[in-house]
Amino acid sequence: MAKPVVVLTRASFFKPGWIEEHWPRIAEKAELVLSPNEPGPKLLADVARADVIYARGFPISRETMQAAPNLRGVVASGVGVDKIDLVAATELGIAVANSPGNTATMAESTMLLVAAFAKNLFFWVDFARTNTLPNSAQQGRELAGQTIGLIGLGRIGAYVARLAQVYG
Repeated sequence: MAKPVVVLTRASFFKPGWIEEHWPRIAEKAELVLSPNEPGPKLLADVARADVIYARGFPISRETMQAAPNLRGVVASGVGVDKIDLVAATELGIAVANSPGNTATMAESTMLLVAAFAKNLFFWVDFARTNTLPNSAQQGRELAGQTIGLIGLGRIGAYVARLAQVYG
C-alpha cells in the first residue's frame, strides 16, 4: 500500500532534515512534500497528489482543494481556520482540522519576551559573549507593579493576563 502524501506549505519554515529529526513517525508513514511559501502554480502542482495539506498560514482556496483529487484533509498549523475555504471543503467532503492547544505555549512565550525585554536579556547575552562592561542604563527594570497592555482578551490574551498577575 502506498504511503499517503502530505503536502507541507511554507517549505522555508522547515530546515533540511528538521522533519525527519522531529517528526520521524510521520516521515516513516507518509510521503512528505515541501511546497513553496505562497499559493500559485507550484502549490497546485504539489497538491495534485496530496491526501492531506498541512497549511502554515496562507489561504487554501477552493481552487487548491479541487487540484487535489485525493485530498481528504486540510490541517491548519494554528488555532484559526479562517484562511481555509470552509464552504468549499464542506462541499468537497474534505475534513478540516486545526491545532487548538497552543494557548499556554503562546502566553508563556509572551511573558518570556516581556521579562527578557524588561531585564535587557539580549544585552546580557551579548555581554556574556563579548565581556563588554555594562553601564547602569542597561541594568533592566523590575516588572513588579508595572502595567502590561494587552490588545485582545481571547484565550491567549486572557492567559497572559493571568500569568502577568504573578508580577503584581
